[in-house]
Amino acid sequence: MNFQKSSDVLEYVVSIFPEFRNEWKNENPYIKEDGSHSIHSVYMVLLGYVSARKSSFSNKQLKQLATLINGAVAAGGNSENAISTCFLEHADQVGLSSVLKPLLEREAKK
Repeated sequence: MNFQKSSDVLEYVVSIFPEFRNEWKNENPYIKEDGSHSIHSVYMVLLGYVSARKSSFSNKQLKQLATLINGAVAAGGNSENAISTCFLEHADQVGLSSVLKPLLEREAKK
């Protein structure tokens, strides 16, 4: 998977949370007329999705989400910026930090 490519990130998220595809397509203001979207927009929508359903995810799904987060941080550049500013910075506010922190690598915890 290419953590810098928004379509790869979106497909990985859908592989973890299949019902996310409906959330993504439902009146999404981040999808441009040509169907393109930014990596930042994927993480913004994912944050809302995950925070609303955090108690319903399996350990496997949470570990896969942590793998995505760790990979995005390790990839650096736009990928790291997107996951940090659109997801990790707000994880504590929406009650995700306590669930995710034990699964994150040191760099992602920063």
